[in-house]
Amino acid sequence: MRDLSGSISDYPSLFAQAFTHLQPSGYIELQSLEASIHSSPSSFFPFSSSSSTQCLPTALRWLSLLASAHTKSSRPLHPEAGWKSQLQAAGFIDVVEEKYSVPLTAPWSSSSSSSPPAQDENLATSGGAGELGRYMQANMHEAVEAMTLAPFTRVLGWERDEVDVLVEAVRNDLSCEQGGLWMWVWVVYGRKPA
Repeated sequence: MRDLSGSISDYPSLFAQAFTHLQPSGYIELQSLEASIHSSPSSFFPFSSSSSTQCLPTALRWLSLLASAHTKSSRPLHPEAGWKSQLQAAGFIDVVEEKYSVPLTAPWSSSSSSSPPAQDENLATSGGAGELGRYMQANMHEAVEAMTLAPFTRVLGWERDEVDVLVEAVRNDLSCEQGGLWMWVWVVYGRKPA
């Protein structure tokens, strides 16, 4: 299951259903981009201001409003940290939780102190992080509208033209290459006992 953040209201029930319908020794895997933006390995700033976020004021406001809309609709935007324990509670065994950093902007310098923490030495030293950053930046530019439209119009009561203005401003923020932006990707998987 991929990128369900903000769409599920009852993860324990979902995982119980998956457990019921999987064959013995079958696996469940969840993958999700965490809805937060980082500017260096040590500074996390999704809902606060700091000097490293001066080019992101609209994107940070957007994330805060998006989280608020999902809270109001009882569909959490940040469910990933609970997945491991919820899978275990559903009966899955050998549950593994992994987090990978992915660049959100390009170019990246593998020697830069603002590069994301690399789990893959080949990615960090081959220049692959720069290419991945370009893909992720393009992906986020396309995803912003899809992530925003329903929560902002249906839950927060915004008009479509207000959303369009916000989406364009967020895209502009995400084009900022100051500081090197990155996000976490969560991967959590487990096995149904034999």
